[in-house]
Amino acid sequence: MSLLFCLASTAGADITLQAQERSITAATTSDGNVQTATAASFAPFVQTLNLSTTFVGPNGPVTNVAISRIDCQIDPNSIRARGNLAGAGGVLASTGEVETGDSKASVLITFQVNTPIEFNLTAAERPELHPTDSFIVEIKDITRNNRVFKVDSNDPPQMVNTSGTLQPGQYWMKYRIEVTFDDLPASRDFGFNLTLGCRADFNGIDGLSVQDLFDFLGSWFAVDQRADFDNSGAIEPQDILEYLNNWFAGCP
Repeated sequence: MSLLFCLASTAGADITLQAQERSITAATTSDGNVQTATAASFAPFVQTLNLSTTFVGPNGPVTNVAISRIDCQIDPNSIRARGNLAGAGGVLASTGEVETGDSKASVLITFQVNTPIEFNLTAAERPELHPTDSFIVEIKDITRNNRVFKVDSNDPPQMVNTSGTLQPGQYWMKYRIEVTFDDLPASRDFGFNLTLGCRADFNGIDGLSVQDLFDFLGSWFAVDQRADFDNSGAIEPQDILEYLNNWFAGCP
C-alpha cells in the first residue's frame, strides 16, 4: 500500500509540521476487494470506506463487510483523530476457509520542535485483537533516536494519558490500528489526541488570549473531540470548567 507524503510550512513559532501520511483501508476477502483513501495535505482528513458483498456459507448467504471511518484534524498545536472500524465475515461453504472484513486506519505526522514544549497524549484503549491485527501509538525523537512513548499490540489493552516536555529536534507521531472481522457484524471505535504546547493556548496563535476561549467554546459546541479537555471520552460541561481553570492559570 502506498501513501501520499506531504511537506508543509511552519504551523507555529514552536512547531514546524514537516510531513504527513494518513490513510484508511477496507478489504473484503471473499471478493478480493480492497480500497484505500489517503490525505493529500495537512487539511482535515474525513473519509469513509464501506465495502459489502455476500458469499455462500454452510447455512446460506453470509455478508462480508469492511468499513473504515476517520476524522483526523491537524492544527497549530494538536494532532487528533477519531473513527470507527467495522466488519463481518464467516466460513465459505465450498472450501471451509474463513472470509474476513479487514479495516485499518493509519496516521504518521513528522514535525520539528523549535523550542522546548509541553505535550499531552491521550488515546482510547485498543480493542481485543486477532493474531493478524495490529495496534501502535508512538512518539519518537528522531534527532536523538529515542522513543518518547510507545504502546503496541504486545502490551495489555490500556487507556493512554501521558505528558512531558519535548526538547528541540525532529519527532514523529505514529498511530495505527487494524482489525479483522470474521463473524457476525461488529465495530470498534478508535481515537487519539496529541496536544503540543500550553493546552490553554487553544489555537496556538500569538500566545494566550481571549480568542483561545472563543475558539475552545466553538469546538465544544461543534462536539469536536479536541474540546474533550478532561480526556473523559465525551464532550460535556466539565470540559468547559477544566478549560477555564487552565485558561485563568495561564501559560508559562
